[in-house]
Amino acid sequence: RDQDFKVVVSEETGGLAGLIAGRVAGATGRPAAILTRRADDSYGGSARAGETDVDLYGALYSVRHLLGEWGGHRRAAGLSVNPGNLDAFVAGVNEAIRAQAGENPGIFPAIEVDAEISLASVSNGLLDWHEMLAPFGSGNYRPVFVTEGLRIGGSRKIWEGMNLVDLDAVKAKMACEPDELPAGPFDAAYTVTRSRYSGRAELEIVDWKAGG
Repeated sequence: RDQDFKVVVSEETGGLAGLIAGRVAGATGRPAAILTRRADDSYGGSARAGETDVDLYGALYSVRHLLGEWGGHRRAAGLSVNPGNLDAFVAGVNEAIRAQAGENPGIFPAIEVDAEISLASVSNGLLDWHEMLAPFGSGNYRPVFVTEGLRIGGSRKIWEGMNLVDLDAVKAKMACEPDELPAGPFDAAYTVTRSRYSGRAELEIVDWKAGG
């Protein structure tokens, strides 16, 4: 939540780094990079701006002294971070994007919510109706729903910076460190997907705030 530029380090992405970066950017509302650590301790991957107005090229140009080969444009880029420079890269790019946001307050679009619903609606057939709207992508984005007064019944960390939490009968992916999960009631905006493991509805929380 303290990053305006999301950086995810993955063990293996193959040729999917750009696609995954786009998915992360779409889920978080922030530009994102997916990087893989190489044998020489450098990092390589792709970055995407998502639906933001962030100038990726400009942000990366500001930290070019930390990079090996890199290139792209405002919306997408490929990059290589030189060995020993990952932390400085993350800090530098976030600083550059915060500077852009200071100059252009509308750089991060507000979340557009399609409907306020209950969790009971999610578990009672909404997913089947929802999938009739597929395929989702540019020009046909997943609907965003809001539910108030949620509580976490249990959680487990599934990878760095991502948790799977129990919300009554529905599970949800929630991006934060485990100690940052809300202890009390909270309101959340989320999209709905079908879990590839259980086949049931699963939420991807886009944003949340403490509730009453």
